[in-house]
Amino acid sequence: MNMAESAKREKIKSIRLTKNSSENLNSHFGFLSSKRDSKSTNNSDISIEMTENVEDLKRFENHRSFSRKLKTPMKSNPFLQVNDFSLITTLGEGSFGRVILACLKTNKKFYAIKVMNKEHLIQYNQKDHTFNEKNILSSCDHPNIIKLYTCFKDNSYIYFVLELLCQSDLFSLLKRQKNGFEENQARFYAANLFLAFEYLHQNDVIYRDLKPENILIGSNGYLKLSDFGFAKRVKYKTYTICGTPG
Repeated sequence: MNMAESAKREKIKSIRLTKNSSENLNSHFGFLSSKRDSKSTNNSDISIEMTENVEDLKRFENHRSFSRKLKTPMKSNPFLQVNDFSLITTLGEGSFGRVILACLKTNKKFYAIKVMNKEHLIQYNQKDHTFNEKNILSSCDHPNIIKLYTCFKDNSYIYFVLELLCQSDLFSLLKRQKNGFEENQARFYAANLFLAFEYLHQNDVIYRDLKPENILIGSNGYLKLSDFGFAKRVKYKTYTICGTPG
């Protein structure tokens, strides 16, 4: 057998091996098809599966990040005091505190400061609710939930330094729009709240105080959930009754 015939046989053997390997690979993974339509459908299924996997990964990362922050909760800032702010006006009042518009003197940035009287919190048994609010808010990282930047205290009060939203709240907007929201507007707001609650429930947090007054409107028109005084992390069940009397 001459050199030319030997080379030809080796080439044919190589082609057969490649074909068999390809068929084995297709049979093992089930990805490829001899028909173009089937191949397109399989690629679409793979794409959907990959998208679902990415969403699952995001949820897992969010849950892990939230749990990690909750295990090391935010501590009171010892270098901050109320004199570091210029207190401008009261933005709102609640049952156990009030929210004040304030400007930090060092950076000239504006914040909403929630001020709570320690004696009132103890008197009305709100100490645990206050701790829950601080720990949960400082652990949250979602565009539809208000941000807690830091907190500090003095002998009489506890202060939460919060993100400032100057576009009013859903309750005030409803009062101005006497005929209610148009369908597209209602859908948009409902989607905002759905995303916020989806995030909270994925992290085993129940809010328990949903009302228009607690839904703030950002400068971009998107909603942000605020006032986590009744929020609580629950793994299975809880038997407490809470909320705002109607």
